[in-house]
Amino acid sequence: MSLRRAPAVTGAIVATCVLLAAAAAYAATSINFSGNTSQGRSISFTLSGHSITKLQYHINDRCPDGTTLFVHNLGFSPLAIKHSKFGATFTARAPQSAKTTIAGRVAGNTVSGTLSDRTRSDRTQQFCTGKATFKLTHRGRRSAARRS
Repeated sequence: MSLRRAPAVTGAIVATCVLLAAAAAYAATSINFSGNTSQGRSISFTLSGHSITKLQYHINDRCPDGTTLFVHNLGFSPLAIKHSKFGATFTARAPQSAKTTIAGRVAGNTVSGTLSDRTRSDRTQQFCTGKATFKLTHRGRRSAARRS
C-alpha cells in the first residue's frame, strides 16, 4: 500500500466505524407508549427506530344485535413510519375472521391515530365493528434531584 493512500484508507475506516456506531445507537433507541383509547380501553406499542412494534390494544365492537364484543388484538407485524406517518390494514388468518386498520402520526413525544376493528362474533356469526382514537405522550424520566 502506498504511503499516500494510508491516511485516506484510515480516514474511511474511522468514518465507517463512526457511522455504524451511530446507526446502532439510533436503532437501539426504543420508547414504550401505553395508555387508553377514546373508548377508555388500553393500547400499547413500542416506537423503535422508524417503526411501531409490539402493538396491542383492546376495543369494544358493537354487534348488529346491540351487544358488545370485547376484542384484544396483538401480534401485529411492525408498522413502518414514513414522513412521520404510519398505517396498515391487517386481516386475520382462517378460521378467524377479523380485519384491523390503524393509522397514525408521530409528532415529537406524541403518537396519535385511529384504529378500527371488524371481527366476527363466535356466538352470533355476525360481524361486529368498533372505532377508537388515541393520543399518547411519552414523558421522559425526571431527575430525582430538584434544583432550588
